[in-house]
This record gives sequence, C-alpha cells and structure tokens, in this order.
Amino acid sequence: MQVPIICEFIPMRWSYEALVVAQDKLNPLTSRQDKIQGLIDQLVQKGERTAAEDQRLDDLKDTLAYLSGLESSTVKDIEDRLRKVDKIIRARRWTPRASVRITGRLPRSGCS
Repeated sequence: MQVPIICEFIPMRWSYEALVVAQDKLNPLTSRQDKIQGLIDQLVQKGERTAAEDQRLDDLKDTLAYLSGLESSTVKDIEDRLRKVDKIIRARRWTPRASVRITGRLPRSGCS
C-alpha cells in the first residue's frame, strides 16, 4: 500500500505519527514493561540458573502480567502500584496477598 503524494504534505499526518511514537516510548507502563522484559530475557539466555534466579524469573513474569493488567479509578492508586512494580524491578520479591482482587485473570494488586 502506498501513501498518496498529497498526504506527504499534510502536517497532521506527521503530528499524529509523532504522538503515536511518543505514547509508545514515553509512557510509564511501557518503560517498565521494557525493563522487565529485558531482565527476563537476560535470565532466560543464561541457561542454567540457580534456584534464586529461577524465583527471580518467576517474580518478573508475574510482575509483567500484573503490570500489563494494571487498572484503577484513581491516579494515586496507579502511582502506588507502579511503585510496587519498581520495587520488584529493583530485585525485591513478589509476594501475593491472600486476598487478591482479580480483573479478568490478572491481579489488580498483590506485590509488596
């Protein structure tokens, strides 16, 4: 599919594309997802892992799922949950609470 030549001169097209790229690269969820995925990739490529590294891999996978399903009705709640994700990224353990609220199949909270 080819873009008509007149569209190359329409400023809104380029503005829209810039917004889409910025949303992908600069939003707080994507940056954390990228960090977590990078850590997961490092552990997977390592091959033989210790029990602690296997636990870390499981923690990161759980955290990535948690982050991907993150939702809330308040900004403060989202910020609190993102801080919890940041703790996991910095190598603190994922510890699910006994009473985890579920949205679909992903936990809404549960890391400390």
